[in-house]
Amino acid sequence: MNKTVSLLIVSLLGLAVLFSVTNKSDDIVIVIGDEPLAELPVEEIHSIHIESIDDMDQAIKTLHLKRGEKQWLVANEQDYPADSDRILRFINNFIDMKVLREVSASKTQLGRLHLAEPSKGTTNAATRVILGGKDKPMHVLMLGKEITGPKDDTANRSPFGGGNFPDRRFVMIDGKHTSITVVDQTFSSANPDPSDWLNKEFFKVENPTRIAVTYHGDQSTNSWSIIKQDVNGTAQWGFEGGLVQKDQLDESKIPSTPFTAPSFDALATDQQAKLIDENATQVKIDTQLGVQYSIAISPKIDGAYFLKLSVNNTRPEKRSPGEDESDEEKKLLDDQWAADTKAAESKLTTEKKFTQRIYKVPTFTVDSVLKNRLDLIASEDNGAIQPPGGGADGIPQFNLPNFPPNPGN
Repeated sequence: MNKTVSLLIVSLLGLAVLFSVTNKSDDIVIVIGDEPLAELPVEEIHSIHIESIDDMDQAIKTLHLKRGEKQWLVANEQDYPADSDRILRFINNFIDMKVLREVSASKTQLGRLHLAEPSKGTTNAATRVILGGKDKPMHVLMLGKEITGPKDDTANRSPFGGGNFPDRRFVMIDGKHTSITVVDQTFSSANPDPSDWLNKEFFKVENPTRIAVTYHGDQSTNSWSIIKQDVNGTAQWGFEGGLVQKDQLDESKIPSTPFTAPSFDALATDQQAKLIDENATQVKIDTQLGVQYSIAISPKIDGAYFLKLSVNNTRPEKRSPGEDESDEEKKLLDDQWAADTKAAESKLTTEKKFTQRIYKVPTFTVDSVLKNRLDLIASEDNGAIQPPGGGADGIPQFNLPNFPPNPGN
């Protein structure tokens, strides 16, 4: 009986060990030189959560990204499209990270490695990254202190001075002290600021034919409108109302290519969105394809503007044929019209994506078009350098000395 009990106990212990190993088959094994997350299934990651403490105000900052039906979204910014390329690079940093050395640390020593819980608001806290699956977290990574590798003497030979930069970081995987390691990544992009993760693709104005800027209040007299027309086969800009006023324009001063490559820094908050009111400056731009842009711009605040866009299609449904068109010319022009109409519809669809939000834009995006009417008018002084003296014909005048008469005459 005792022998039977002993065999039973041994069998149970064997099963327990087997069960323990089986349950731990997904555990991260820390081996120097290995890549512990090399097998991370990217397609199964459905969310990314980043949490850290702001160095300035010690407040906890959080970012939540989620995988939408067609693209990644920034949940903090009302599901605005995220920069998918940045997200992929961020995930690949974890896949590619290589173990440089193991670290033994107790719970009380985590602060020294900057691996303390960020949710507790303590100093020396980690940046927590949660890679979420469909129903539960796949991995929780605590990013600790950045450090510099062994000293490279060549770094001190730089003519710019300075030493080595951090090139590795303490990481704790899935909250286990046994998984603390130093890896060859710094994860510098692990920033919880939502604006850093937005897809910064923006609208783009092409081939403008009319530009109008309307100011309000006591600035209304600074408003202006210019239009491009064909004069003897040459496209020329002039103040709207007739090219007879063309000579008033200084071609070098007009913003003839506005918003060709605009950018934005962030989405406006609800409070900032209120700056776009009835007193906002209005910019209206017509284009060759017939896509019309209406842009409301707030006053400049803290070195930035807030911008709201709307777009319309002003293109006629049909082309008006000329009087002397041949059948061949008519077909060519009709085909070109159809192609341009299709391009206009595609452009309109693209630009309408940016009409649902108000954007914070840098000054260089807007300043070039926000000019006063007088800023566009050519100066009477053409800038030529006048000779000294100021004679009637532009010839310098000199005062000649009085010489005595020649005694030989």
